[in-house]
Amino acid sequence: MDSSAGQSTSFTPRGSGVRVPLRPHRSFVFELVAVAVLTAIAAGVRLWRLGEIPPGLHVDEAFNLIDARTVLAGWLPIFLPANAGREVLYTYVQAALIGVFGDSIAVMRSASAVAGAIAVPVTWLAARTLAPAGTSARRVALLAAAFVAGSFWHLHFSRFGIRAVLFAPFAAAAAWAWWRTLRAPAEGVTRSAALAGAVLGLAAYVHPAGRGLLAVPLAHALVRRALANDREALRRAALCLGWMLAFSFPLLWFWAIHPWLFFGHAGEVSI
Repeated sequence: MDSSAGQSTSFTPRGSGVRVPLRPHRSFVFELVAVAVLTAIAAGVRLWRLGEIPPGLHVDEAFNLIDARTVLAGWLPIFLPANAGREVLYTYVQAALIGVFGDSIAVMRSASAVAGAIAVPVTWLAARTLAPAGTSARRVALLAAAFVAGSFWHLHFSRFGIRAVLFAPFAAAAAWAWWRTLRAPAEGVTRSAALAGAVLGLAAYVHPAGRGLLAVPLAHALVRRALANDREALRRAALCLGWMLAFSFPLLWFWAIHPWLFFGHAGEVSI
């Protein structure tokens, strides 16, 4: 909390990294409204006629739908071996939605649409927190959120029932969670590192690229160590990676038993 002449002006909500006025200024209220509007627009264009556009059912979507139905029947996999091997978190989201709203193409694809809409506020939070000093954090964050909401690439995969789009909010969340850990006071490091480790660990269940997110804290800490002799950053990165290993251990154990599936999908689709 900041104070001047005994008058408190702002505070940082626990875990957010975004400074909020105690009495919100109109500009901050406008910013929150803008993020909500962008999220609503993103959700609308992603859910509109979702069962019809794009037409048909792609083979990868069909594999995912079959796996989601099998999960609803009682199967609880750590990794999906079919179709060259796939991460499982997206399938659990699909299964939950199908269990609640019924079995249809629109509901199956809504897992992507929901992930695509959620990526908008998550990207805003990450950009708002990480915006360099001396820049307009509000402008940077809103532009980043607007780009995610309107990006053709992101819109396309938000209407396509495969796991790729789920990686985007996890990537933004990983950057935010690491920065939160790096800036946390000494008494809050363990809690912040556990949150960052949870994001990184769960990302391994999202997409093959999720395994590479561990480079976010590791590479940044190594750069800080080289340029500023910052050993504390390395220690905090090690804490994050320790928690990441704890959250991803079931998947790591699965790959230890079935090592050919670790690069199975990449090997099958590569030239």
